[in-house]
Amino acid sequence: MTASRQETHQAGGKLSIGALSRATGIPPETLRTWEQRYGFPVPERKPSGHRVYPMSSVPRLRRIAEALARGHRAREAVSASEQALSSLLTVGPVEVAPRPSASEPGESNIVELLRFVETFDAEQLTRTLLRDWKRQTI
Repeated sequence: MTASRQETHQAGGKLSIGALSRATGIPPETLRTWEQRYGFPVPERKPSGHRVYPMSSVPRLRRIAEALARGHRAREAVSASEQALSSLLTVGPVEVAPRPSASEPGESNIVELLRFVETFDAEQLTRTLLRDWKRQTI
């Protein structure tokens, strides 16, 4: 029996945060942040205080991860109803404001990057930095 199956079997159809992370591709730190900010995923607590999650949360988390991969923000995807999440998966993200243009490469995102740092939006910060890095290496 694999470690993941053993964790699931021992928890009675529940997944540890590590197993949930492996099943969805979402880091444990992100799962904890979403729980705190958006109230999902909802864990139960073992007597030891460790989180365990119902297996039924896996499909929704995978759909949320897909919405994030398509460019949607965590706050809209995680807190979306099932119907709204389905809509997010059929369309791309809506640009709220145009990006400022700058005279020099790299300057265009400084304000945006600082905003992501100030709001602790690690996902958008990482996505923007990777996008800019790819542009530099092409």
